[in-house]
Amino acid sequence: MKGLAAKTGCLKMTIGSQGASALNDLADRIVCPMQRHKVDRKIMGGWGDVKGFCVLNQLRANKELIGRADNYRIFKLPVNQTQAIKQFIARNLVQKAIARAGAVAKQGGEISEEWSVLHMSRLIARGPILQTFVHAVFPPECLSCRTRVASDDGLCGPCWRDTAFITGDVCDACGVPMHGDVQSGDRCDDCMSIARLWSQGRAALLYKDRGRALVLALKHSDRHDIVRPVGLWLAWAVKDILRDDMLVAPVPLHWTRMVRRRYNQSSLIGQAMAREVGASFSADLLMRTRATVSLDGKSRKERFAELQGAIVVNPKRVGEMMGRSILLVDDVMTSGATLAACAEACLTSQASEVCVVTLARVAKDD
Repeated sequence: MKGLAAKTGCLKMTIGSQGASALNDLADRIVCPMQRHKVDRKIMGGWGDVKGFCVLNQLRANKELIGRADNYRIFKLPVNQTQAIKQFIARNLVQKAIARAGAVAKQGGEISEEWSVLHMSRLIARGPILQTFVHAVFPPECLSCRTRVASDDGLCGPCWRDTAFITGDVCDACGVPMHGDVQSGDRCDDCMSIARLWSQGRAALLYKDRGRALVLALKHSDRHDIVRPVGLWLAWAVKDILRDDMLVAPVPLHWTRMVRRRYNQSSLIGQAMAREVGASFSADLLMRTRATVSLDGKSRKERFAELQGAIVVNPKRVGEMMGRSILLVDDVMTSGATLAACAEACLTSQASEVCVVTLARVAKDD
């Protein structure tokens, strides 16, 4: 006891300005890790809620798929979690506006223009605040390399430079760049040697470098955040071939492949483009009657043979397309066999004209 008392007295004697500083450092070493652990648990708990939200959406989509495998619109739920959160916030604003309008209607009141402007403006005013919050949690990143950028849906400088956007003179049938003295309506060598069933075609970029990486990410990696900017690129590419009352339709997937992939990338980008240009969109205008094997590595002749008779017009949509111009949308054009099968189906069902647009075009090296 005497020894303990002596030690205690010694401690009491040494506590001064330096002793207090030492105790503060000791407290920091104990308390700060505990606080960090607590905050980390909160963050991980919130992330679990986010993942749960996305998983529930996906399960709901799969449940609907069992009963309605031929309806492509059930695959609009985003798989990318960041995109899901952003769309959830935007959708929540719209739902609030609808709920308020419904409440007014139930009370027997009229939804005047002044009421709509007043309440919608309040909801829209919250948009920048929510956007700032989303950016704080998910800062804008380059679509390709994930480097921080100034705004959503953009590419950083190096990635923009390495993405082969198609500009200038192009082939009127497939959109591949052409050089030299090019006249309006001129076609490349491939389109002059192969009969194209469609009238005109365009592409947004070449299938190489960063462009190829973006296409593969959209197609195989659930990168739905790429859809909106791609819709803008396609809208810019087709601006000179749009017709009045044109109907936009994607190249279809067979339902078995749809089950595995959970979405049709051509349908997603086609809908985004149609929204930008103000055109009508039909997700299920065309159907695949049989599952075709992958066309990768096949020759041009084998590609055309594999797709012979594999695509038809949905019987429910025949009346919708008769006498109209159709704009087919696909992610990549290589030989044009898939687009040719789709165009043939449309023309057989009395479409007046078919045009095509693809996100990327495979071109021969110069």
